[in-house]
Amino acid sequence: MKRWVTTIFLGLFLSAAFIFYFRIKLEKKALSEKYRVTRITQTGPQKEALKTELLAEILDISSDKPMVASTFNLKKAKRTLLKCPLIRKADVKLHKDTLYIDYAARQPVVWVRDADNLAMDREGYLFPFSPFFTPKKLPEFCLGLTKAECEFNQKVTASQLGIAFDILDSFSSSPIFVARIDVSKALNSLLGSKEVVVILEQKEGKHMLRLSPQDYKNELKHYFSLIKSLELSQDIVVDLRVPKLAYIRESDSN
Repeated sequence: MKRWVTTIFLGLFLSAAFIFYFRIKLEKKALSEKYRVTRITQTGPQKEALKTELLAEILDISSDKPMVASTFNLKKAKRTLLKCPLIRKADVKLHKDTLYIDYAARQPVVWVRDADNLAMDREGYLFPFSPFFTPKKLPEFCLGLTKAECEFNQKVTASQLGIAFDILDSFSSSPIFVARIDVSKALNSLLGSKEVVVILEQKEGKHMLRLSPQDYKNELKHYFSLIKSLELSQDIVVDLRVPKLAYIRESDSN
C-alpha cells in the first residue's frame, strides 16, 4: 500500500514538473528574439502611406505582446488589415522575425460633407481623413446620405454619386477649382426642386452653377462657352437649367 501511494505521488510530481518545464520553455520561446515577430516591413505603391506603428496597432503587435512567429496566423492578419477602412488591399508574409506587409491605402479624392471627418476614394469607399493624412484642399461632395450610409469602410452606391464624379471630371483639364458639388437634391421627387449646385473657384471670382440633374452635361458645355465669350470677373450665380439660356446674377455674398 505504501509503495502504491509513493508511485502515485511520484507520478503526480513528474507530471507537474513536466508541465512546468514546458510552460517555462514556451515563455522563453515567446520572449526570445529568434522566435518572436520583432520587425514590420511595409511595401506598396505609396511610400509609407500609413505609419508602421498604426499597422502594428491594427494587428495588435507590440513589445509587451510578443507574437510567436511559428504560430502567427497570416490569413487572419490579412483579414484584420482589410477590415481597416484605410486599406484597399493587403498581403502578409513572414520571414524569420520580420513581418512583411504589402498593401495599398485608400487615397482621398473628395470630402463628403454629409458627416464629419469623412473622405472618399475614387471607388466610392468612405474612410476617416484625420489624423492619417496631411491636410489637403479637396473638392467637397454633398450627397444627401443618411447617417447609416456614412459608415467607414462602406461603398457609396447612390446614383447621384455618378453625377458628382462626372461633373468633377468635366473640370479635370481646366484651371478652375471645383470647391463643392451638391447633388443632395438631384433625386427629389418634385420636379421644380431638383437641381445640382456646383461651386467653382478661380482667379476672377467664385461662380455658383445651378444645373438640372437630367441635362447637366449640355449645361456645362454652355457654361464653358459662356466664360470664353464673357468677362465674368465677380462672384456670381449662373442658372443654366433653362435650355439655351443662362440667368446670371451677383452672388448674395457680395
